[in-house]
Amino acid sequence: MEGIKTLGSVFKKELPDLVITDVVMPLMDGYQVCKKIKSNENTRLVPVVLLTSLDDNESYIKGMDVGADDFLQKPINKYLFIARVKSLLRVKKLNEKLDNSWSLLFSLARVVEAKDKYTENHTQRVGQMSKQFGIHLDLSEEEIDILYKGG
Repeated sequence: MEGIKTLGSVFKKELPDLVITDVVMPLMDGYQVCKKIKSNENTRLVPVVLLTSLDDNESYIKGMDVGADDFLQKPINKYLFIARVKSLLRVKKLNEKLDNSWSLLFSLARVVEAKDKYTENHTQRVGQMSKQFGIHLDLSEEEIDILYKGG
């Protein structure tokens, strides 16, 4: 578990643009690293590439299940590796812009609502009700987040 503490302290100092990790490692494996990164709200947009010499479908599926953005088998073709890293970095930038757009949209909605005491906090209340409905339906966190933003 020491590796998990180290990972957290590294990310507190500086958020990486991309994480490349082997699947088979001491202390914690690449799946655990990926799951930890993807389950944290502050690091969920960081692309994770898993490298492995394992060649079975279960390993690949497990990597995708924990949220890996790519899964490459060794030996690595350097041209394919470079192309995939560039692509993941482009997607990361687009996701960050989209995240920022949501923040701006929510801010604008609050400003418009604040002008009238009858509509004040309306979108916040609808969003919270939508979220509670998603929880009641036992939806995934991602689906609940979509409901909240839609509300």
